[in-house]
Amino acid sequence: MSNIIEYKGYQAAVEYSAEDHVLFGKILHINSLITFEASDSSAIESAFHDAVNEYLEYCRQAKIEPDKTYSGTLNVRIGPERHRRVAIVASKNGCSVNEVICRSIDSSFEDKRKSTIHNNVYIMTGGQWENLPEDASKWHISSLLFEGSNHEQHH
Repeated sequence: MSNIIEYKGYQAAVEYSAEDHVLFGKILHINSLITFEASDSSAIESAFHDAVNEYLEYCRQAKIEPDKTYSGTLNVRIGPERHRRVAIVASKNGCSVNEVICRSIDSSFEDKRKSTIHNNVYIMTGGQWENLPEDASKWHISSLLFEGSNHEQHH
């Protein structure tokens, strides 16, 4: 069960106040603090939709960007052994550690797709690195739709 609701690409976290006997929410990932509330679950979504629509209209009129800006830089603690394994894969593929991590993140967000990064030693499937046979010649990214169609990009 999740307390996150979505509308027009925006998310809100919804909670219950036992003290006030209301549901209340806050729109996430925006440059402003926008909250909303309702007395029951059927009304909370409507209140959220109204809050998003009003916020977007306000931003349009004020000529401001509604979405929170992210720097694109974050510090992730992955542990020394995982860091070493990523560095080894990056050097074998002739790319940076950052690129290996970005590809892994991208593949985790693919909907109804399975991504695999191959090289001459490792294969990544579902976020897990495994050894490949020594005769695997060059790495490539394969995107295979579960429905059976096949699309490959060779690098």
